[in-house]
Amino acid sequence: MDTIPSNRIAPGFADVLREANFAFLEGSPDPSFALDSSMELAYINPAYLTFGCDNGGPCEDTFTGIGTFIGDFMSEPLRQFYLDAYKMVMGNRNTWNHDYDCSSPSLYRRFKQSAYPLPKKGIVVINHLIEERAHSEVSAQPVKAVYLNINGLIAQCSHCRKVRRQGSSTQWDWVPEWVADPPSEVTHSLCEPCADYYYAGLQLTLSKL
Repeated sequence: MDTIPSNRIAPGFADVLREANFAFLEGSPDPSFALDSSMELAYINPAYLTFGCDNGGPCEDTFTGIGTFIGDFMSEPLRQFYLDAYKMVMGNRNTWNHDYDCSSPSLYRRFKQSAYPLPKKGIVVINHLIEERAHSEVSAQPVKAVYLNINGLIAQCSHCRKVRRQGSSTQWDWVPEWVADPPSEVTHSLCEPCADYYYAGLQLTLSKL
């Protein structure tokens, strides 16, 4: 771990990972990262960067996020959900697990995120792929007139990435083109099935966007 480039690990953090037996993450296929006690990004493994680069994020030579507060990488309405979970792990020193979707336009993907406590209240977060297959959803066409609401916005579920049909509170469509390239009008919400199944314990006020 001493040869990890400085844009993937904070100074001195290699020793923290070694002492907690997480040095294996350098060769792990699971996208993983670590936070220090201030909730700042202290480490990302090669698989994390590869996954991000393959899905439109920065690649290894352009990543500059070490030392950044993890909340700055998150968007509502799930930002507080993850921040509270990570704080809980730091506080009670227990592992936390959560299943979530992270699909591409062509593939349905489900991950299990596990957060593990580190010495000095930092945490390691490992994202393990548990299901990957072709989408079974019927694709809808990216016609803005069908999805723009009275506020001129398109509500997209932060979890499953479907978009809400105009004038409906319950119909959400799979529009793969807007997963690959979200239009400027997209705003994030949660569809009712995802809110009920994955985030039932979270007190969310879902915007009627």
